Amino acid sequence: MKKLAIGLMCISLLLTLVVPTTAKGKPAKPTYLTNEDKLYQFQRPSRAWGEKKAGEFNDYCFVRRADSAIYIGSRIYMTDLEEFDLSATQHEWIEGMEKKYKWTNVKIIDEADITIDERPAFWSITEFRSRGRARKEKIYLVQGEKFYYRLRLTCPQRYFDKHLEEFEQLVKSFKLLPLTNRSQTSDWRNLEEKLNPERKKLWVVIGDKEACGFVHQPMKRYRIPTHGFGGIYIAAAEG
Repeated sequence: MKKLAIGLMCISLLLTLVVPTTAKGKPAKPTYLTNEDKLYQFQRPSRAWGEKKAGEFNDYCFVRRADSAIYIGSRIYMTDLEEFDLSATQHEWIEGMEKKYKWTNVKIIDEADITIDERPAFWSITEFRSRGRARKEKIYLVQGEKFYYRLRLTCPQRYFDKHLEEFEQLVKSFKLLPLTNRSQTSDWRNLEEKLNPERKKLWVVIGDKEACGFVHQPMKRYRIPTHGFGGIYIAAAEG
């Protein structure tokens, strides 16, 4: 009986030592997401970040509790690449968000020019108040050959440091894909295929969403995001 008790005690000790180790398990392998149309790939945030519909201005959106989110988006250039200014584009974007979403107490904490995947890039950290709550963001802009990209962490100010490390890992993994023959043609030159595949005689309206909405005839519509904030709407109909 004494030997049995000693044996059970040894098994108990072994379980104490082994179970925490096995329960922890192997770290999950990173998942990489590739966007062939927009020519980039990156490491997905951990599964603690759920994925939701990105909306009109982004390609990906990952969210956590307490109103924290990571957005990945892309835009075509509306100026010559040589004239494009990452810093000015970011400042215009902040001004647009300030007006649209009524941001207050906006303060740029820090910003700098860098490179990401050997391409020109720019980052900034911004604090502001939205709906009475203190928020903080870090945004990277990356200049690609056909698109520029916005990588954005936004969260309540008290959670910023907690989420920053994982966001920086995503940024570190961000890679641009080489241009392919299919992707070398600009969105503007692809419009005829999108709006007039049958090569009919058309008349075209170019303007904002409201301007294109005034036309009552059935029209095909196509939206091109512009740099900064918003986009141009193009509509076509037989005429």
